[in-house]
Amino acid sequence: MIGSAVPNVTVSPASLAFGDVPRDGSAMLDVTVGNDGNATLSLDAVSLAGTDDRFSVASSPPATVAPGESTTVAVEFAPTRVGSASETLTVDSSDPDTPSVTVPVTGEATPSETLGTLVVRVENGSGVPFDGVVVDVSDGGAPSTRW
Repeated sequence: MIGSAVPNVTVSPASLAFGDVPRDGSAMLDVTVGNDGNATLSLDAVSLAGTDDRFSVASSPPATVAPGESTTVAVEFAPTRVGSASETLTVDSSDPDTPSVTVPVTGEATPSETLGTLVVRVENGSGVPFDGVVVDVSDGGAPSTRW
């Protein structure tokens, strides 16, 4: 139909790469969803398609995007375990030509900061060192190490 008004979804960037994020840390990146068509774009769903729970959609976009306008969707990477992570963000809309747009999402969960050297001198009240001291060290995720 010539001259009919249609929405046209745009999504940028084409991929999200979080890079290195420490375990138990978090990072956010934004995806911009726009409408460069001449009719209102309905956003039916913005979701992560996989099963990697280290990623989440942190903000929900409005239900519609007017012609010439855009909205932002925040994606969070909050790893609780070390290793590579990947997901697919899917934007479903009323665009008749491209009703579903996918964005690859990646990140690398790195070990938490390592502890530096800690020297402890424990003395009794008269300034004489004890023969032995028990020290427990833990990063909050793994069982503590005892010396």
